[in-house]
Amino acid sequence: KFAALKPLFAPSSLSAHAEHRDPAGRHLPALEREKKTRKKEKRAAAMSMFSGLKEAAKTSMAMAQQGAADIAQKAQERVDQATGGKRIVDAGGEPAKNALRAKKASLDAVSGDQVATKKVVEIIAGLEDAAAKLRKSAAEADVEGITGKADFLRLAEGYEARAKVYKQAAALLDEGAKLSTPEVTPVEKDAITFMQAQGYMQTAQSKTQEGVEKVKQKAGYAGGSNAPLAPQPGSGGGS
Repeated sequence: KFAALKPLFAPSSLSAHAEHRDPAGRHLPALEREKKTRKKEKRAAAMSMFSGLKEAAKTSMAMAQQGAADIAQKAQERVDQATGGKRIVDAGGEPAKNALRAKKASLDAVSGDQVATKKVVEIIAGLEDAAAKLRKSAAEADVEGITGKADFLRLAEGYEARAKVYKQAAALLDEGAKLSTPEVTPVEKDAITFMQAQGYMQTAQSKTQEGVEKVKQKAGYAGGSNAPLAPQPGSGGGS
């Protein structure tokens, strides 16, 4: 019996059987098919990813081209607009310049009114806050190294009185008619900018400053001084 079974366990017979199986015991033909299937799956996944990248690249390129076209169009529109502003000044002559000066002066005046109205409210709040802090500190004990506390109450009273004046001014401003600006197109804004660059607005600014000085003289305003300005001869204070 052992003699009959001996050929089955011969080295050549064992190697023959081993050639048909891998270390995990799977038949080699099945293993080869599995490897081929995995390669196909990897190849298909790679092709899918590559196709997606190509589509993404095409989309990005199209978006970039469209963006460049939009930028170029806006730049051309801006050039045309600036050219239109210069054309208004050149072709319109002095009447066009005067109209643009009037519009610029209106824009500045209304903007200044809005800033001043807001500033008045801020000043009132600041004066009242400072007065409250001065009064609180004046009621507390003196501290070595802190000077001028004897004047705190007097200063607080002055701030409160000034705040009342500002409140009266704010009330008058609220009662006044609301200001509006004239229509100014983008091309006209460019025309105004062109005039400023060419120095055409300097005359208007000089006249505005002259007007400020005249208002100060008529009102006796001394720029913050307690003493009013003496009326100037021929200033028209009584008119």
